[in-house]
Amino acid sequence: NVLREYKKRKGLYDPVVLDASYPPNSPFLDVPENERPPGFQDFNKWGAPEGSPSQQYWIPTYKWHEMMGWILAMHMIDAAQFASRLILQGKDDIVLKQLDESFSHDLS
Repeated sequence: NVLREYKKRKGLYDPVVLDASYPPNSPFLDVPENERPPGFQDFNKWGAPEGSPSQQYWIPTYKWHEMMGWILAMHMIDAAQFASRLILQGKDDIVLKQLDESFSHDLS
């Protein structure tokens, strides 16, 4: 497994793995289009012009790309909030140590 190998070599310190299977398992996609939440409306619409090579089943649609971005952003926001709480508590040395460890791994 590629992720395990990277983790073992310390190339990935704290990975977030996103399942990009399409379509996502969501009851919202079974609801009529006009009753769906905004993030699920036009979910199967492509962002590229019709007939372009990027309109393949293995390439996510515009909304699916957007949703993956939101999912990743939520992980980053959670980490930023945790770090800011530590800094406000005067524990910024913990944050700096974690950042130093995250960016100083030997990949050899």
